[in-house]
Amino acid sequence: MTNAINRDKAWQWLLIVTLLCLFTLPAQAAIPDDLDYQGYLTDSGGSPVNSSVSVTFLLYNVGSGGIALWGDTQPVAVNNGLFTVKLGRPGNPFPLGLFDAPLWLGIDVAGDGEMSPRIALSSAAFAHKADDAFTLEGSSASSLDQSAHVTDTGNPHGVTATQVGAIDSASFTLHTGDASAHHSKTTSFTDLIDQAADAQLPAAIARDAEIMPMVLGGDGSGSTLDADFFDGFDSTAFMSSGTDIWVNTTGDTMSGNLNVLANLGVGTTSPGSKFHVYQNSGSAVTGTFETTVAQNWLSFYTGNGYIGYSGVYSGTYDMDFGTGAGNSTGNVNLVTAAIPRLTVKQNGNVGIGTTNPLNVLDVRGGVSGYLGVFSNDNNTSGSTYGVSVSGDARGTGTGNGWGGSFYGFGGNTSGTAYGTRNYANASGSARAYGVYSQANGGTTTGMEYAFFGLGKSYFSDNVGIATQTPATKLHINASTDASFVNGSGVVLIGSESSTNIIMDTNEIIARSNGAPAKLYLNRQGTFVVVPGLEITGGADLAEPFNINDSPLIKPGMVVAIDKNNPGQLRIADSTYDRTVAGIISGANGINAGLTLNQEGSIADGSHPVALTGRVYAWADASGGSIEPGDLLTTSNTPGHLMKVTDYTKAQGAILGKAMTSLAEGKGFILVLVSLQ
Repeated sequence: MTNAINRDKAWQWLLIVTLLCLFTLPAQAAIPDDLDYQGYLTDSGGSPVNSSVSVTFLLYNVGSGGIALWGDTQPVAVNNGLFTVKLGRPGNPFPLGLFDAPLWLGIDVAGDGEMSPRIALSSAAFAHKADDAFTLEGSSASSLDQSAHVTDTGNPHGVTATQVGAIDSASFTLHTGDASAHHSKTTSFTDLIDQAADAQLPAAIARDAEIMPMVLGGDGSGSTLDADFFDGFDSTAFMSSGTDIWVNTTGDTMSGNLNVLANLGVGTTSPGSKFHVYQNSGSAVTGTFETTVAQNWLSFYTGNGYIGYSGVYSGTYDMDFGTGAGNSTGNVNLVTAAIPRLTVKQNGNVGIGTTNPLNVLDVRGGVSGYLGVFSNDNNTSGSTYGVSVSGDARGTGTGNGWGGSFYGFGGNTSGTAYGTRNYANASGSARAYGVYSQANGGTTTGMEYAFFGLGKSYFSDNVGIATQTPATKLHINASTDASFVNGSGVVLIGSESSTNIIMDTNEIIARSNGAPAKLYLNRQGTFVVVPGLEITGGADLAEPFNINDSPLIKPGMVVAIDKNNPGQLRIADSTYDRTVAGIISGANGINAGLTLNQEGSIADGSHPVALTGRVYAWADASGGSIEPGDLLTTSNTPGHLMKVTDYTKAQGAILGKAMTSLAEGKGFILVLVSLQ
């Protein structure tokens, strides 16, 4: 179903009809308790509906969201799109006080969801209840003034019996006949208070325990009403308008509910909030919540519904404070200076210094110094641990178990980053271990590492391997077994049954399972001299260049000299370009075997460009099929080469020969790079 067509116009017409009905009522006619609503309803195609449909009407005190204050579902007969219904009909009337604030009407047709936006009710609907009137059943306001009915003579018996509402001094007989129906013992507590305030309460009712604990502000606190003389006050002392109500501290008890619409004060005559408890002497306890059952808590609600609770709920002796089961989005915060300091999220994560903890415990800080301190001192015996951390992945079978994970980040321009910083201080003959590591794999068949590092290591003093008394900066015990080489190796790096390096007095030997293996050397500030060198990791000689047109760069593209940026290259994009420089290495898994560069100079860059050797390159055969042996040059397709067809133009623009063919289209070919 769709919303009513021209909803604003339909509603304006409805208001006019309603107002006319109200204005034409006879002077003595009863004001109707319902509202007429008319609308126009179409289907999803825009055609007017001609059937009976189920319509739900809801009243809210907000334009969107919130909880409905009244609702009714009716079968509605729709004729050519038009319908009329009565809201607040018998059996489902409007609640008292509903029209004391702005209201919005929401409509749901056949369970299709509430239409949007809601309709704001205009003034005609609020004529449903009048808070003020010029007359009351024909009597003017001046005729109802209290001075015309009861005379205060200073004597509780000093009233004129002929006045309306007067009280007989001997028996407090009610002289008006319109309040007798209120004198039943079943009269509500609120009705009794109102009757006492208006001097319309017989003595028999005044003596009842329901009213005795109450006394009005005009009588003062700590008193009860005198059943015979109303404690010496006439009716003017009990006017309900602007008068506070007091509860006697030693009077009778009261059963049932006590509804307070204004502020409620305990120990104070000027409560500043809905519930204000004040105590200026005696015990520090200002409130007690006691129950004879195992659970005892306070619940908290807002306009959005149930939020949380505080008290005894989850365990007989446990104190809870937090969100309830129906609150799936709220967090629990510990706050100082109106700033959350500790947050517990719905998923159980705890944050200190953050309201969005990403882990079970997430601690963050923004100041210099220590984020947290764990101290365990003054222990008289046994071992002392500042922090004990365990990461147990045995239950997963395949996961990693981290005892601790530490990250240190230094300043952007200076400072030092420490992953961990350890101090060990011992006295006498005790030993001090800055770091003590032990690997115990139990029944594992994997490796056990007391120390496993993925970064650099720095030691300011001697380091010993297989010795506890290192005599030099690095002291390695010379008894390491190296029986598979002639003599005995000083250092064995690796395993005898795998790839390793053996070092003795004057040589370094690379081995693999007892057989010769390749030796990899890293040049560090000087030259490496070898009698012979074999490169097995690539097939071309390359130099690194910085290349413009970075978003277009791919391995195998043809590049040319960039005349606007000395020492840099660009993607070649024209035929027979004499500035052609080479082909970017790395296409189709063929890498550069040897790269020449000087770091930090104009001869440095980020893209290896093959200057000679074999390399795969992008080619375009639209100018003719390419066969092995064809000379190659640049083309109009950016980064692609083509075969030479004009040998005059090709002078100085040839970058090599084809080693594979390309019959048509675009694709890779293997090129023997040889710039001419």
